[in-house]
Amino acid sequence: MIQRERASSGESDLVSGLAASRSAAAHPESLPSTPKHRAPAWEDLYRAIGPEQQRELLSLAQRQGVLYTHQLPPSPNGTAVDARQPLLGRLLSGAITELISVHPEPDDVDDNELDAGQREAVAKARATPDIFLLQGGPGSGKSRVVAEIIIRAAAKGERVLLLAATPAAVDRVLERLAAKEAVFPVRCVGQDENLEALPPAIRALTFVQRVRSLHLHALDCARRQTEADQQRSRRLRQDEPRWAEIEELASRWEMLEVERQALVTRR
Repeated sequence: MIQRERASSGESDLVSGLAASRSAAAHPESLPSTPKHRAPAWEDLYRAIGPEQQRELLSLAQRQGVLYTHQLPPSPNGTAVDARQPLLGRLLSGAITELISVHPEPDDVDDNELDAGQREAVAKARATPDIFLLQGGPGSGKSRVVAEIIIRAAAKGERVLLLAATPAAVDRVLERLAAKEAVFPVRCVGQDENLEALPPAIRALTFVQRVRSLHLHALDCARRQTEADQQRSRRLRQDEPRWAEIEELASRWEMLEVERQALVTRR
């Protein structure tokens, strides 16, 4: 079930999920064996917290469509809920120790309007060997930073796959990359998207339009080269009568050279 479906189903789906957990718990032989010191199951956690916290969690899940592990309260037995949570959840909650932070020096950037914090984010993203998380509110310049990261990667000869939760988020970055010579962005079109409905600047970056643009560019280059060759050919034809004069002068120079050699020999 996708997040949108979870959000629309509301509390009833959460209750049915709890019922499904109870049904599974009634048949322990069907579940894989787990270590004794594991993170508590959702049902155990939900039963252990108070009614107020239960309502808060249900309300949060209904608003977001999903609950993240770093949003869950500590378990009653003192074991951290996120002890076995996925890497992304632990990163978001700051509970990560096995990844070493990088502290690179700020690098040269293409966008001179980036502030010190944004330049630092670009440098860290380029220096991080595994995963780099960039957080910021609307209008904080995340798209500008992402665009700069892509420009720096392209300048190194790397290829980048840009993904986002919405097409609009991708387009905001592509708008900054369209005019950059170091980058050749290609916008993929989703099955539910209409090519003609895209903004002109973004539609020009789609694969179909890119192929058409390259075809027209190649034809234009060939046409200009042909015109230049024709002009050169016409100039050469205009100079054709002079070739006979040049050949006659060359022949006379050879005769004079022979006579000069003869005079030198007589002396």
